[in-house]
Amino acid sequence: MKKKHKIGLVLGGGGGKGAYQAGVLKALQEYKIDKYITHISGTSIGAINAVAFLSGGADKCVDVWENIDNSIALTKKSLKDIIVGKSLFSRDGFIDVAKREIDFDKVSNSKINTFVIAAPIGRKNANAQDKFKLNGLKKDEIINILLATSAIPYIYEPVYINGIRYKDGYAVDNVPIKALKDEGCDTIFVVPLREYSPGPVHANNYTTIIDFVSGYNDYGFRDGTLDFDKDRAKMRIEHGYEVGKQLIEKLIREGVIAIKWRHKIRQKWINYKNKKNYKEINYYYSLKKSEITHKPRESEEDITMNEGIPKLKVEGNKKKFFSGGSKKNDKENQPEKSVNKRI
Repeated sequence: MKKKHKIGLVLGGGGGKGAYQAGVLKALQEYKIDKYITHISGTSIGAINAVAFLSGGADKCVDVWENIDNSIALTKKSLKDIIVGKSLFSRDGFIDVAKREIDFDKVSNSKINTFVIAAPIGRKNANAQDKFKLNGLKKDEIINILLATSAIPYIYEPVYINGIRYKDGYAVDNVPIKALKDEGCDTIFVVPLREYSPGPVHANNYTTIIDFVSGYNDYGFRDGTLDFDKDRAKMRIEHGYEVGKQLIEKLIREGVIAIKWRHKIRQKWINYKNKKNYKEINYYYSLKKSEITHKPRESEEDITMNEGIPKLKVEGNKKKFFSGGSKKNDKENQPEKSVNKRI
């Protein structure tokens, strides 16, 4: 039984800190990993970055950040409008940039399944959330969903969708990994912007998490979430790019992923050296936290990856790696006789 490999990208919320994600996307694009993404989920600024990415790749995402500053993201309102709307800032500046910079037809017609998380107001369940799929929607509908998912309480007004008021999704699912696990993604790239339930919680024998969590302390609200200064946005983009490159290079060195033919040769060599020694398989990778291991699942299915991505064949509780699917011990961070799951 064959199962199509689904690769997801999760972009978390965090306001002005979202420029970091543009840098990570730039690294994924440089290594040509972005072309394998089949699903995207985003909350708040992560959803906005997702739409920019769908519109024109990482370059468009960077362009959008170069056209935003504090005066645009935090457009001032009159005192009367503040009292009536019970919020401090207007979204007019953002809407103007979005309409000018984003190709919403590309977003709507994209083959990448894209989901946005927003929090409904007034439901009995305080953790209630709604997941909106952007594919096939009209321009105004997409913009309205983006406004809803990024409507930080008291900063921006709540947004109505089909008669229901919504606010920023950060309070219910700021890093929407579950949204893509529910879609069947077995490999998920995660780019969070604030502390969240650590990736290992979401990683298991059906889902590999590659976490671009930053070690950079940028978790403030006023100086982080509400900071859209262009110079600091540029610094965050550069930082995201460097973190992205470092983690991708780490995964290449360990034989986890293969992009060029020489990487595939390395994978096969690592596989050859370790084929008799492994007992556990890694399902979580990041620069900030050492890998953890899980026992391999017992299944009788063949999983075929996309071209250029390693392939893994599962037979009962025995695993055979081929077409670049290799194994390697992380001597510093992992228990003895452990290997990495290949993607």
